[in-house]
Amino acid sequence: MTQEEYERQPVPPWAVMKFSCHSLRDPTQQGFLRIYMQIPLDGTFSSAVEVRAQQALSQQTHSELRALACLDRENCTG
Repeated sequence: MTQEEYERQPVPPWAVMKFSCHSLRDPTQQGFLRIYMQIPLDGTFSSAVEVRAQQALSQQTHSELRALACLDRENCTG
């Protein structure tokens, strides 16, 4: 995303990777992993830290993380 595109619609570019996993020893043991990554604006990848910091979003907690935190507080083991 270019700076001009960002100024028209100020939604930072981001990517998400999704992985479905299982244990090789026990295929019934399955898991799901989702990784979120904010992507720098076009042409700013090697800019100064201060420039990149201005682009960064404050820490956002996605619904999956909120759910995990809630389950952890309630001592849910699975």
